Amino acid sequence: MRRKPISDFIFKSALAGILLCTSTISAEAKDKVIEGTTYSYNCREGLWKSKIIGRGVNDKEWITIERLEKLSGTRQVNVRNDIKKSCQSSSLISKAKRAFGADCELASDSFDPSNWQIDYASRFNAHGNKYHIFAIRYGDGSRRLCLSKNNFRDNLPIETPGRSLFLHNIERQADSSIIEYEYHPGNGWGYEVKKYRLDLSDPERPSFSVVDSWIHQR
Repeated sequence: MRRKPISDFIFKSALAGILLCTSTISAEAKDKVIEGTTYSYNCREGLWKSKIIGRGVNDKEWITIERLEKLSGTRQVNVRNDIKKSCQSSSLISKAKRAFGADCELASDSFDPSNWQIDYASRFNAHGNKYHIFAIRYGDGSRRLCLSKNNFRDNLPIETPGRSLFLHNIERQADSSIIEYEYHPGNGWGYEVKKYRLDLSDPERPSFSVVDSWIHQR
């Protein structure tokens, strides 16, 4: 197993914060974010962000609950119940996800199954500018990496190595412009998985390198 699980300290602290906090709406209602003691949750996009820095968790990354559960190795029942209750109780939060086209362009502020949706997002600085790197996911599980300078409205696709778009376990290294992810040439078993490192220190000239590889086992 190549990935380290979320630390026991992080998991227990997050759980305690969830049980003790009363979630409130962010002061910026346009963000559509629920603020808990140890986490933030974007009800519209269905993405979670930790407020605790630790192994396996980056406090700048927005990830899905499914990804959180994979990192922790535990189904996040309390997290799911907490965010469900908090999101449903707020009339200020739009329930419709944004929809994107295959070239990362914002297609609509209302999600349609024929479009792509945000699956991962993280903010970083480079050359004095603020950027978002984000992943959009299609219904078949494929993903594209995208770069934005204008809050997901001025976006460009990042051309990744390989013919497949099955990218998994996307993760930004803390306080850096380095992204790592796994490249799968398809679905199934018995093929070679490559772990890529994407360097965005110069966002206009991203560079890729292979840092690990293994055979995908059943």
